[in-house]
Amino acid sequence: HMKIIVTGGAGFIGGNFVHYMFNKYRDYKIIVVDISLFHIFCMHP
Repeated sequence: HMKIIVTGGAGFIGGNFVHYMFNKYRDYKIIVVDISLFHIFCMHP
C-alpha cells in the first residue's frame, strides 16, 4: 500500500487535495499533518 503525507491538510488547498486523493486512490493511506490553530473543526474522512 502506498502512503502519502500531506502537510497543511486542514487548509483549503490541502483539504481539497486530501479529498481528491481519497476519492481517486482508495487503497492509499493518507496521513494529514497540520498545526494550524484556526482549523479545529476539520472534516476529513
